[in-house]
Amino acid sequence: MINKLFNNHISKLLKIFAVAIIVKLCYFVFAISLFESHLLPETISKRSIYTMELFKRNDSNWYEEIYKNGYPKMSEADWKQVDSLHEQSTWAFFPLYPLSVKAMATITHTTFCQAGNIQALAFSLLCFSCFYFLAFEFFENEKKAFYCTLLFIIFPFHYYFSMLYSEAIFTFLVLFAFICIKKEKYYLLLIPVLLLPLARVNGIILLIPFAIAILEKEDIIDKTKLQLSKISTKTFFKLSILLVMILSFVAYAYYQFQMTSSYTAFSMAQSGWWRELKMPYASFFARGDLQAQFNSVYTILTMIVAIISFRKLPLSYNVFIWISLLFPLISGSTQSMQRFIIVLFPFMFLFGDFIYTKIPKWKNVLLVVLFLLQLTTFYYWILGDPFSY
Repeated sequence: MINKLFNNHISKLLKIFAVAIIVKLCYFVFAISLFESHLLPETISKRSIYTMELFKRNDSNWYEEIYKNGYPKMSEADWKQVDSLHEQSTWAFFPLYPLSVKAMATITHTTFCQAGNIQALAFSLLCFSCFYFLAFEFFENEKKAFYCTLLFIIFPFHYYFSMLYSEAIFTFLVLFAFICIKKEKYYLLLIPVLLLPLARVNGIILLIPFAIAILEKEDIIDKTKLQLSKISTKTFFKLSILLVMILSFVAYAYYQFQMTSSYTAFSMAQSGWWRELKMPYASFFARGDLQAQFNSVYTILTMIVAIISFRKLPLSYNVFIWISLLFPLISGSTQSMQRFIIVLFPFMFLFGDFIYTKIPKWKNVLLVVLFLLQLTTFYYWILGDPFSY
């Protein structure tokens, strides 16, 4: 399947790789330009830019701690301290990313930062490739799919795909899972469904849109129509593959119990970030700082687009979007919502289609404008500003 897809679109994929690498080089040029113009704090050295330490910020340090020392054992007294003093813990972060970086470092004999950057390059290119294949399936038009992929690469906040974060590997696994379902390669589907529950807290609930996607492929679900008469034994077999997601999550929960006497240590650790279970709407404008205000407005606008475009997307994509939006909001905070939103690839289909169809004369100009906006958001990452969390 992979060879056939690659061979049929090799010229477009090579262009996508070239653009993605040029964009990554632009991050360096942008950072060096800021350094030489004395627009960066003295704490940021030119060496940190050239050695790609620049790409290690914020949560990257928590992943590095897991990479070096693993997860700590926790007692009931430790959890009480976490809860009462809001102490932060590595248990808030899922293991797939630091473990995969550890594997890369072992294979290449490199450091966390070096291995993380190698992995970011590899998985971001895989991510963009999978996005292109899904866009082509969606439009059945190479040029439009290619344009949407460019949009996906240069859109504001999408620099996260190149940082020492889990976004690239998580998004690749999501896209690859949808491709496997569309191409009916269920033996390959085992890979993403096994790994996604270990990648992010919302990995397990992606079982729902994947199940809907399988039913759509079987013509059992078409938009909002349900034809149960088409369900067969083969359908149940295909759906049963998704049970691997539950087994993977249960195995990780058992590991947490062995280490911390809690099956949901990842949830208990959220107290360190002042997160607690709330209704999604309670997260909006919960704080008065610029970051919280921006993220609230940005998320609400995203939701409005999702409502307006509901009929333009398959039900599986719609469910994927709403799960990915609502699940982080129940934590009582809009922090990092821009990171959760960049995963919502169907929006790039919609934006790309609108620009390509309605305002074709401006499509290249808009790419430049959007990339400049991405560099603007990247500036806050360079600074380590809370706006980049």
